[in-house]
Amino acid sequence: MVGFQKVLRDKVVLLIGVASVVALSVFLSNQYDQMQVSGRDAEFKSAYIENAVPLKTRAEQGDPEAQLDLGSKYFNGQGVLKNLATAASWFRKAAEQKNSRAQTLLGRMLLQGK
Repeated sequence: MVGFQKVLRDKVVLLIGVASVVALSVFLSNQYDQMQVSGRDAEFKSAYIENAVPLKTRAEQGDPEAQLDLGSKYFNGQGVLKNLATAASWFRKAAEQKNSRAQTLLGRMLLQGK
């Protein structure tokens, strides 16, 4: 029985060691992934802006929904640099075409002095 207990104890110790190595490698892998994500932020923004190009084209062609969406992107800084003046300009264009959401957002901006 003593020999069996020693073998069992050695296997438990080995199992704990392996589990510790696996846990450490998962932790380090997650840390590495987080570092890589921060490096991809610039690529993500670039791709996001490229996806916004058709939106900008539609907005320039007078689509009030596209104007509202583009204004929202400038207002929130989503994929473009935050620019309240540009956001207000796009909201105004959509509001002039009776887009009630754009009218509301533009009104709020004006009331808040933005």
